[in-house]
Amino acid sequence: MSFMGSKSAARHADKKNCPIRLLTVGIASIAAGATLLGFVSPALAADNSTDQNTVNEQIAAASKALEKAKATLTDKKNAADQATAYKAQGTAGYFKYVGATGAYQVLTDSTVNGKLAPSIKLGDPKDATSIDNMVATMEQLQKANQLRVNEGKPELKVSDTLMAIAQADVDWASTNIDHPQQFTVGENLSWGNIDPFISWYDEEKAAHDFNVAHPSDPQKIDGHYLNIVSDKYDITGFAKSQYPNPYNNMTYGQTFYMSSAIKSVAPASYEEKDKSQLVSASYTHPAANIATPASVFTAAADTSNIYAGSRTMTVADYTANLKTYQNWIADPQKDVSSAQAAVDNAQAAYDALIAKQQPKPGNTPTAPKPPTPDRINRAHGTAPGSKPVSDPVQGRALPKTRTSADPAKTRLAQTGSNILGVVAVAIGLCLTAVSAFVLKRKAV
Repeated sequence: MSFMGSKSAARHADKKNCPIRLLTVGIASIAAGATLLGFVSPALAADNSTDQNTVNEQIAAASKALEKAKATLTDKKNAADQATAYKAQGTAGYFKYVGATGAYQVLTDSTVNGKLAPSIKLGDPKDATSIDNMVATMEQLQKANQLRVNEGKPELKVSDTLMAIAQADVDWASTNIDHPQQFTVGENLSWGNIDPFISWYDEEKAAHDFNVAHPSDPQKIDGHYLNIVSDKYDITGFAKSQYPNPYNNMTYGQTFYMSSAIKSVAPASYEEKDKSQLVSASYTHPAANIATPASVFTAAADTSNIYAGSRTMTVADYTANLKTYQNWIADPQKDVSSAQAAVDNAQAAYDALIAKQQPKPGNTPTAPKPPTPDRINRAHGTAPGSKPVSDPVQGRALPKTRTSADPAKTRLAQTGSNILGVVAVAIGLCLTAVSAFVLKRKAV
């Protein structure tokens, strides 16, 4: 075969195969257009699906964080309301808070405190029931114990009930210049002294030493000193008021008792046994420095339950506990503000994730609503230290988000792919029709 013949044969073969090629290209074009019309591309669709799943997971986590923050805010608001109510009651609020029901009754129940009731002004800044005045007496209790240690005596511990009795007695004594004798306790009182231990201890220790050295001479008053150093006592309380008295604006009082008597003595025999064991006390009239004995151990009322719930603590532990409570009631709204900030942050995080949620074609997404927590109504608190006040929840950190496709770019890609898909299908249909027509004519 000649070269020209071969070339002619090749052209004839190409013409014969051309319709088949057009048919193949048309079918391929239709398939490509269908793919484009099927939603951008499988890879992009899969990427969008993965991104949306991640956002949904983050929304669920943010919803839980918001729920927790709102519940904490409710707790803090309830606690703030309680703190405000406790603060208004002064030291009675403190005793109620720690569960010292007997001490609380000493200050609030007129059937227990009797004639002392009109003198007690709960929470007044000058009253012995002022929390600030109570905190200030911790320094006097430390000094009393140091004086005992100097004489080889064990330190006294602090009793809630003896603190309350000292406060009630001092309020009454600030205007009556006498021992009230309402409760069965040992007691020292002082009017007009900046430091009560100058007369109670320094002066009366000298008087006691004289009495020991001169037993046949008239005895000097040393009852305050004996109360401070007595081996019989192991618990105490202290109070001061700043109400005007005939000598200045300060009245001090210290109470003493024996924990063994509280544990072992039945209410029916309370007074008789106490009266035989306690050391007689006295007080010094500051105006003329005249020593006047005064028995303070015959209780005027039934006080069998006044030690209910009363704690016994070292001065250091009691001071720390009291100051924790003082700080809590000083600014009840502080924790509420922190908890509210946590709610605001959690809400902002939740809202930002909702904004990122991408709608599916033809559907409007329904974002999960943040749950509304049930309100919590807590009862009384417990002692600071035994149940510390918890810090406000700051919200949970959300998982790291995956960067999703730009919505504008995604919509542009979808529009472009739709146009290309329509064009490709149209071209494919045309090519298919032409090739079918040609093949049909050749067959005829």
